[in-house]
Amino acid sequence: MKQPQDQRAEQKLLQMLSAKTGKSISQLEQQAARGDLAGLTSGLDPATRATVNKLIADPQAAKKLASSPQVQALLQKLLGGK
Repeated sequence: MKQPQDQRAEQKLLQMLSAKTGKSISQLEQQAARGDLAGLTSGLDPATRATVNKLIADPQAAKKLASSPQVQALLQKLLGGK
């Protein structure tokens, strides 16, 4: 069972991918459930794709990144203050 903190980090990553790729979070969740990493990262520039792949491979790094104030502020900006 995922911890609430892990779920929040996952949701923030999905929100970032959604904003960058134009895909809905539901689409991304389905691709993740199928293990479709190529689908998850399609539409991203190569540098961003590499970063996302690294974060997917290392949940602790994703959690650390998602909790940083800079990422929090960027997500707020990208998501329109949601």
